[in-house]
Amino acid sequence: MKRERITDEHVAELERHGYVLVPGFLSAREVQWCREAAAYYFPDDDELAAAPDRYTNHRKVATFPFVDDALNRITVHPAILRFLERSYGTTRLRLGESTLQVKYGTRFGAGDDQNLHNDTWGKKSLAYPRDDGLFRQTFMILYYTNVMAGHAPTFVVSQEHTRGMDLLTEHGMTVRPPDLFPELYSKETPVHAEAGSLLIFTGSTLHRGTAMTAETGRRLVHFITYHSAHVTWMQDIAWPSGERPYPDAAALRRFIETSSPHERELIGFPAVADPYWDEVTLRGMAARYPRMDIAPYRKAFHQRSKDVE
Repeated sequence: MKRERITDEHVAELERHGYVLVPGFLSAREVQWCREAAAYYFPDDDELAAAPDRYTNHRKVATFPFVDDALNRITVHPAILRFLERSYGTTRLRLGESTLQVKYGTRFGAGDDQNLHNDTWGKKSLAYPRDDGLFRQTFMILYYTNVMAGHAPTFVVSQEHTRGMDLLTEHGMTVRPPDLFPELYSKETPVHAEAGSLLIFTGSTLHRGTAMTAETGRRLVHFITYHSAHVTWMQDIAWPSGERPYPDAAALRRFIETSSPHERELIGFPAVADPYWDEVTLRGMAARYPRMDIAPYRKAFHQRSKDVE
């Protein structure tokens, strides 16, 4: 039997740390295929240096569906789908994001370092995330160039240091700046990856993007996220206006906190009787939306617990 590209050993490491790097996930041919496809959107650093005026306003992000089918096929790579089907125990999956991103060396301008954060809010979900079973959101970064020190590696914090920690701070924030959480930054690790590697991490894994510090070079990566089709509130939400919802917006928070459970379902909340609700999500939702009436959800959860007994 052919060995899976994402092995049981990789899955075990993912469960232990909340992330795992799979070296050599893509073949050299597949990497070259994707680099050639990405050339439609982004110049390489030598081309950019030779004609900077031509690319003054060029974009650094491209999204699915892509012009060249190579990147579309990688988005639904059979090895990725088999891993996800094993992970969720279902073939009913939904693509959340497929985005190509490029960063260039400092001779083309300075970048920014992010704060440690989780990627499970806003456009992905208005509800407090769960990181287990069908409720998990799976994040992946495919590397089409080598990403070593100086080339904007992603930093991650193992869940061995954060397991059980609330996703929200005591002030209701989803990011953790270094001046307030120095102990977390002392435990972060840079992910150095060769082209063709795949980084997998979960919604509870603290991580952050960093800026290029090397003067030359290019970082080309592909962000892909998936979730179970059961979790209908974890779609890439957009209002009819085309705007994405932001849970911290005062108007949206007010609507959520004053609406009925059915009205919340209409904009992307799990139903009262959905098994999503447990002690963690009840507590997290109350922290996220302090004036929201949690009682109907808590009552249904307790009743479901009694029925199981």
